[in-house]
Amino acid sequence: MQVFADGTVMDTDGVHRIGADLLRPIAQTIASGELIRQKGHCGGPSTDFIEQVHVVVYDRYLGKLRAHSFSYSGNTQGCDASVRQLHAALDAIQTKLSPPPTAVPASGAPLPTPSGGPMPTGIPNEGRSINLTPGSY
Repeated sequence: MQVFADGTVMDTDGVHRIGADLLRPIAQTIASGELIRQKGHCGGPSTDFIEQVHVVVYDRYLGKLRAHSFSYSGNTQGCDASVRQLHAALDAIQTKLSPPPTAVPASGAPLPTPSGGPMPTGIPNEGRSINLTPGSY
């Protein structure tokens, strides 16, 4: 996921626009100056499917653009508070951009069809059993 200062977010699902309410925590964390002090890798053993998060933070200093990179595991235990704040802000963005979960029908309930109508049954069997041998209906 790439987050830009104008609210543009690029991820595997495409390009999105986010509001200032989601962008503000990231900007505040970067402005605090703590993230640019991060070096190397931090975090405990991963507790979920995220093995590593690689971060590049850009800031301006004396009119020049500087890049600072570091990484952390999906488990921010043992990282600086600024990394945990950044991770929480990124989680909030991903939650906002994620599609809503699909409802799973209760057991025994018919699955919806694309047309919304009943599933076609093919050849009506009028209560007779269907022989599965080809050519013998």
